[in-house]
Amino acid sequence: MEKWASVELKQADLGDTRRNKRLVRIVEDLAVQPSSSVPQACGNIAATSAAYDFWNSPYFQPDDIPNAHVKSTVARIKEHDVVLMIQDTTSI
Repeated sequence: MEKWASVELKQADLGDTRRNKRLVRIVEDLAVQPSSSVPQACGNIAATSAAYDFWNSPYFQPDDIPNAHVKSTVARIKEHDVVLMIQDTTSI
């Protein structure tokens, strides 16, 4: 079974399939332990270093990451006749 992050980020184009795979790995690691630090979520020094190197990469723009998520969201929306988009507008 394909993992949710690879499905959600399948439209990511970071210029290299290795970067696309690294993105999925980082997202999966962080999602499993959302309140953990990056080193804790990544599990080892190699994965932690790879995550930091990924975030410092000059080969793609930071907006390329959420753009992949937006494309997946739009594709899901198109599968339905009606989509409710609820927004909480109450002030704190």
